[in-house]
Amino acid sequence: MWSYKDPWWVQVHGVFAKSILAGKNLGFPSVRDSVIASDIAWKMLEDAAKNDLPCIGKTQDMDEILARRSTLTNGYGLPLKR
Repeated sequence: MWSYKDPWWVQVHGVFAKSILAGKNLGFPSVRDSVIASDIAWKMLEDAAKNDLPCIGKTQDMDEILARRSTLTNGYGLPLKR
């Protein structure tokens, strides 16, 4: 995928257009798949809200994590500098 000259979203549009013109699914989820995924997501959300899952760790642990992240300059999931 990385060797292509076009970005991934341009490639996806091309595959989507080809699937419409050819009249067959080339790997995209169907409407049925989306409905099933949505139903499962709602059930998971309702279950989590009903059971009120316990927190893992202590407040001190979270404070240490946030203090470490505040000193980092590059990386995924860092808080925004304001």
